[in-house]
Formats: sequence, structure tokens, C-alpha cells
Amino acid sequence: REEQEKLRLEEQKKLEEEKKRLKEEEKKKEEEKDKLENNTVANELNKKTSTNNNSLAGLDRIERAKQVAKDYIGSKNASVYYIDLTSGKSFGINENKIYYSASTGKLPAILYTQKKLNEGLVDTGKTFEYQDFVNDIPGAMIRGGTGILQKEVKPGDKIDVIKLLKYTCSYSDNLASNMLGYYVCDKNDGEFKNYTSNVIERKINTFAKEFSAKETALLMRGIYNQGGQAISSLQKTSWDK
Repeated sequence: REEQEKLRLEEQKKLEEEKKRLKEEEKKKEEEKDKLENNTVANELNKKTSTNNNSLAGLDRIERAKQVAKDYIGSKNASVYYIDLTSGKSFGINENKIYYSASTGKLPAILYTQKKLNEGLVDTGKTFEYQDFVNDIPGAMIRGGTGILQKEVKPGDKIDVIKLLKYTCSYSDNLASNMLGYYVCDKNDGEFKNYTSNVIERKINTFAKEFSAKETALLMRGIYNQGGQAISSLQKTSWDK
């Protein structure tokens, strides 16, 4: 009886080893199949890339960028606008379509505040008092949204304009942006609204966080050309990793 049990266990072991061998062979075949398919896909992509590169070879840098952007966007609900800051050449794809701009809606306040600083119309040591009503202007950023200033101040505290500008740029700070909007940017109205209209080449009736890709690029170009604290702070933000 013991001999029979021993033979049975040996037979079972052989069967398990055979199953394992067959499974490994099947796995190896699948890996070879996947490798062949991947090589085929890679070859097709290389051919496509080579074809695209050949078709772009005769184009200048701006035209190549335009073609790449156009191929990528395709029929997507997306827009792009590009300006070469050296040559002034530009291109756009769906560039005039207006979108909800979220935090890029802070760009007009950044641009206008730096303009006032450059002109000496706002002193770098100027301070403004925080009160909740600064959040009630047209196109205001959401209360309690992005930023750190809300955790640092209480009503009645005064914050200098340079800190507000830095926080708006570096931390995309909603409260800092709203304070600039209220105190420096005519409560997002008046001269500020007219100036922004001239920059983006579109008349604004009531200021709102709604801009096209082209308008956003024009605002960024203005900020770049002005220099100063704004562009310095935008070059190193809390979003950079």
C-alpha cells in the first residue's frame, strides 16, 4: 500500500511538472507574439514619423510648430495661439474661441499692476487693507480657492502691493488677485477694463474670467515685455516641479 501511494505521488508530480512546462511554453509563445506585434507597431510609427518629418523638412520653425499643433488638436475642443517673441511671427488654431479661463483670468490684474508700478503710479511700499468685500468685484476669483494668503491674514490686516503681486504670480493666489483687482484695477472696471480691452483687442463690457487662446497669449506677451516683479515671479512658481 505504501508503494502504491509513493507511485501515485510520483505520477502526480510528473503531471504537475508537465503542466508547468506547457504553461511556460504558452507564456513564451505569448511573449514572442507580443514582441512581434510591438515591433510591427513601432515600425509603423517610425514610418509615420519619418513621413511627417519629411513633409515638415521644408518648413520653417513656426510652420513646423503649427503643423504639429494642428495634427495633435485635430477635431478636439481645444485652441492654441503661439507668438515668437523675437520675430513677432504667430499662428493660431481655434485661437478666437472664448473659454472659461480659470486662473489665467488673473493675467490682466498682473499685467495692469506691473504697469502701474513701472509708471510709478503705485508705490512699491503701498499697502492695502484686507476686507472680505474685495471678493465681490466682477470676475473675482473664488473665495477660499487657490493660494495661501487667506491663511495668513484676518480682516483689517494690511498687505503691500509687491507681496500681493508675488502671491498672485507664484501661488496663483485667489485672495491676492482679488485684492489687486479691488484696489489697483479699479474694482475690475474703469481704466483697467479699457486697458485690458486694448491689449486683447476686444471690447470688454463686464470683466469676466473668459478669454481666448490668442487673448491669453497677448496678455502674457505684455507681461513679458514689461519685466519687473511679475515676470520674475512667474518664472518660479509653486506649480513648478
